[in-house]
Amino acid sequence: MYVLHQPVVVAFAYGVVGRPTPIVAKYGTIVAASLTVILLVYEYGVRRTRVTRFLFGMRGTPPSTHLR
Repeated sequence: MYVLHQPVVVAFAYGVVGRPTPIVAKYGTIVAASLTVILLVYEYGVRRTRVTRFLFGMRGTPPSTHLR
């Protein structure tokens, strides 16, 4: 997950830190936005394709989500 979260957090922090708002609001904004984007990227960008699953050290086939 570190590979995914570092660029996202830095990108949001770059846009948020310079604003004249309280530090708590800045931190909350960075955390909430980063978490949302990271989870979406992981779900739709990593777990869904064989190539990215391999690159992130996961098994080749996605796990089945339905019960038999």
